[in-house]
Amino acid sequence: MAIQIVRTEEWRTGRWQGTQAEVPHIAGLLTLDNSYPTGGYPLDFGDDLTEVHVVLFEQRAGYLFEYDRAAKKVKVLRFDYPAAAAGPAVEVAAGTDLSAVANVGFIAYGRPRTW
Repeated sequence: MAIQIVRTEEWRTGRWQGTQAEVPHIAGLLTLDNSYPTGGYPLDFGDDLTEVHVVLFEQRAGYLFEYDRAAKKVKVLRFDYPAAAAGPAVEVAAGTDLSAVANVGFIAYGRPRTW
């Protein structure tokens, strides 16, 4: 299986640094599946954005999400160390069941195909 994506907004106009300007973005919700693929879930905005500047995700069910622009994938991360230790979040193992992780909000900003 793969992630399911529900788009909730596209190409809204907003205020930017005190002026009225186009703020191209795609917003939506991700629902994950029961077998995390090595390296992350494919997520390509190529039909709408020629260049992705940043993708922001909600945290959900104790997981963090990171967009790899070069690979066009969403990585799922978790903290895997005892309370006394410190370190960065690590990617979940391939095959991890994340089917209970639903409705992860995201917003992607970038250069639209029709600029």
